[in-house]
Amino acid sequence: KITTRSEEDKRNFQQKLQVKVGKYLTGARSMQSALDEIVKDHSVAFYIFQEGGLIPQIPFSLENITPVFEHAERFAENINATGGGALIRSITEPYDMLDNYPVEVLPIELENAQQVIESLSTNRYSSLDVISKIENIFAHSSEYILTSDIEQALNFARDQHVTNLQIINKFAVQCFRDYENCKLPNKEDGFALVALPPVKKKDQKDCLKWLNKESSGEVCGIATYYSAREKICGAESYNSGQGPACGVKGFNKSRGAACGVELYFTKKDKDICGFDEKYMGNSGQRHGLAASIIDQKKQECVNAGLDDLRVQENNNTMGGREHNIPMATFTYFCQKFKSCRNSNFGVELYRECSHPDFGTIYATCENAAFGVKTYKECEHPSFGIKSYKKCRHESFGRDCIEYAQ
Repeated sequence: KITTRSEEDKRNFQQKLQVKVGKYLTGARSMQSALDEIVKDHSVAFYIFQEGGLIPQIPFSLENITPVFEHAERFAENINATGGGALIRSITEPYDMLDNYPVEVLPIELENAQQVIESLSTNRYSSLDVISKIENIFAHSSEYILTSDIEQALNFARDQHVTNLQIINKFAVQCFRDYENCKLPNKEDGFALVALPPVKKKDQKDCLKWLNKESSGEVCGIATYYSAREKICGAESYNSGQGPACGVKGFNKSRGAACGVELYFTKKDKDICGFDEKYMGNSGQRHGLAASIIDQKKQECVNAGLDDLRVQENNNTMGGREHNIPMATFTYFCQKFKSCRNSNFGVELYRECSHPDFGTIYATCENAAFGVKTYKECEHPSFGIKSYKKCRHESFGRDCIEYAQ
């Protein structure tokens, strides 16, 4: 069991382990070499399980794990030699009955197959190593000087080594299935060990041209201020009120001369309103109409509920039995004065109306005269600085934008 520190560390380890798989094929000592490199940075625990065969006392430590793998390599040989197969299975035939067991094979032939597998493993490791390095360069491209030609060369090398892995897998499977068909791929098979193109890491000593870094700060000037609603921003709305600032809505209503006359006083007036007359009789008088007679007639009018007496003198006539003295005749009328309303009697009631004389009614509105209700929201220096502008300045550091090739 190998414990990694993080997901990124796990990915890196898996990539390295894939590279090392090829070396495992070369034997226990190669495994020890790979393990020595792995335990430098990782916690490693081994769990060993063996089914069947004899289990000897094997000295074990991470500093010398070779005996464990040598025992594993000799497992099949020990089974055949001791007859110590696992009790949970019945094996009645030796290993050489298997189709791919090398029966009557010359040692030189097996050595050739072993050498081919070892070479394939070495080439596989080389291709994985080159691919890993190229991927790392592209993943951290900001740390390298990459021209278009270098990028093209890196892509070509990566593609070729990906092809190499496919070819190596094909030839390895072929070799494992038939030792007589073990051979190494060549150029005609599409295989080529393309070297990793030289890539130079960026070094400030090689910088030809610098550019100040971009950031925001006081040296760049103020971009924005905090916003608030204050008097300095100006009024947004005013309180509502009623007054001259809103304009005239109308006038108070009342009765007065400005509205015109609705009624005059009622009075009895002979000359203005006219009168009615009642005939009260005639009388003749030789020597004119005596005052006592007039008073008497007036009293008769008053007693009749009338207002005045009118005496009408008729033409003189000759008559009488004595001395032939002319006699005047008078006709008496009692007058009843009529009542009427007339402007001469004065105003009893004025009309009702709305008029400025009775007072002004002002409209209701929102106006500065009634005070500020809310202020506008605005940014202002008095509220404090919120952000600074962006700019390039030496105080932010600098980046190299051109390196010596």
